[in-house]
Amino acid sequence: MKLNIKEDTELIINEKNISINTKINTNSKIILLEPKNIQINLSPNSKLSLYTYFKNSKVTKHVKLNKNSELKCYDLIINSSLESDIHLNGTNASFMNKSLSKSTKDATLITIVNHNSKETISTILNKNLIGKDSFVKCNGKIIIPQKSINCKSNLKSESLLLDETSKCDATPILEIFNDQVSCSHSATISYINQEKLYYLNSRGLNEKKATELLLEAFAQTILLEMPEVIIKKEVLK
Repeated sequence: MKLNIKEDTELIINEKNISINTKINTNSKIILLEPKNIQINLSPNSKLSLYTYFKNSKVTKHVKLNKNSELKCYDLIINSSLESDIHLNGTNASFMNKSLSKSTKDATLITIVNHNSKETISTILNKNLIGKDSFVKCNGKIIIPQKSINCKSNLKSESLLLDETSKCDATPILEIFNDQVSCSHSATISYINQEKLYYLNSRGLNEKKATELLLEAFAQTILLEMPEVIIKKEVLK
């Protein structure tokens, strides 16, 4: 499906292959349900908020942002692999991605952001729930060439292992070829906090309810951003 956005738009789309092109000065909101191939091209001065639900699939996302364009992505990823290739091609282009993944089988989550122009901004937060003996590879890479001065980037990954047999490889990478930038990255991998679990048990919650509460607290940062149509699809089942 090819979508050309000529004016401010709000849409819910259930298509496997989707191409989104925006016209100048548009501001739109789109919800995608279980796509497999996403291509996005934002014209100058356009804005798009994209909410996406992935389940049991392998997905690619290709994005091009032009001058003064802004893309905000919110992803709920259930037992899926996602590879995102992002190109910030115009001055003052801005990309933000907040994602929550829940995996009970092996998955790969890769995000590569290319700051191809000066004064571009990227902010990435990945939160991962990993269980049932699964292995998740969560890699993020920020590339800033020599010509792209005054860029800002923040890359953050938080993974929570739900059992002792699950594993995660979280590798944030910065490839920066000039010193006129502001960049940071971090990655954490942990288990459910036993002290918090014990405290909730002592307050009368059984282990199942206490664990659910801690998982919801971990996921809340992302879930609060999600529209109801996605929350109804899957809420930490």
